[in-house]
Amino acid sequence: MTKQSPLSCKSEIDLSDLRNEEIISLSRQNLLYAG
Repeated sequence: MTKQSPLSCKSEIDLSDLRNEEIISLSRQNLLYAG
């Protein structure tokens, strides 16, 4: 149990990081198209 909790938390953080990266990449693409 104690070993699974940190792993689950890490996976959630990784997912959030991936989502943030995707949003940033999309925003950059939108800026390029708008420019």
